[in-house]
Amino acid sequence: MTNKSDEVDNFDDAKLKDLVENKDVAAASYFLILSPILLLTRKDSDFIQHHSRQALALFLIFMFLWFLGTFYIFFAWTTIGVFFVALVGFTQAINGKYYEIPYIYEYVKDGYSIELFLNIFKKSFAGLKEIITGLFPKNSFQKTKQVTEGVDNSRKINETKESEKMLENKLEKKIERLEKRIIELENKNK
Repeated sequence: MTNKSDEVDNFDDAKLKDLVENKDVAAASYFLILSPILLLTRKDSDFIQHHSRQALALFLIFMFLWFLGTFYIFFAWTTIGVFFVALVGFTQAINGKYYEIPYIYEYVKDGYSIELFLNIFKKSFAGLKEIITGLFPKNSFQKTKQVTEGVDNSRKINETKESEKMLENKLEKKIERLEKRIIELENKNK
């Protein structure tokens, strides 16, 4: 574990001054909507840029998960995790530390570009596709269709059986009437 005095010794005076003067602003970048504003307006401070890049990535992840949360409640709950990660970043920035958020810093350390966003979304959608296919296997829709068709077929069979019984009853009644009529006619002829 490094000592705070060792961390201070590794900074030159300009970086130390930047850190001391801008740690509040860098911490404010974790109020997610402020991150793009600070990233664009405070290019003079490496400390603000460092934390704003990470905060912007968190903001984009938050918005993406929030959007997905409108369809699947699971994703809405994951935004709470993003909030806690932003809280850690905020705490580190307010304490004047160049904190690197795991996985996120690797993507944003060199700044933002269109390729970065395309890669992130490509990986996100690939992961999302795996999650969705895991939730809904290919055969599940076919099985549902088969079950539905089976229910429909059993209804049709039941309806057919009921209509056959009704026809049988009608036929039996007609046969009884005919038999009675035949008996009446035979009695008349005798």
